[in-house]
Amino acid sequence: MKKYTFYTMTILLFLSIMPSQLRAKTNVNAISYSTKKTIVSAEATAEANAIITRLNEIKALDKSNLTANEKQQLRREVRTLNTKVKKLNGGVYFSAGALVVILLLVLLIV
Repeated sequence: MKKYTFYTMTILLFLSIMPSQLRAKTNVNAISYSTKKTIVSAEATAEANAIITRLNEIKALDKSNLTANEKQQLRREVRTLNTKVKKLNGGVYFSAGALVVILLLVLLIV
């Protein structure tokens, strides 16, 4: 029972400290980051629209007349276009499994 209360208090401590530190860091660089973001997004929007139109063309294509080799090339092209779109979106995303693993590592370390 003592371990359970200790772990819950530790988690609450981490959760209460981290948001204030994150907010302080983002407020300092908010102006410079926002200007960079608008410049990048203006350039990336045209490229993203071109990629999306190409993906829609591939989706609308009649694939029944294509050979196996041509279908494989289309699949490869779709995969590369999807990765380009994901790179244009930017950001860091954590899956639920990764968050669980991180939480377990924190608990095991403490």
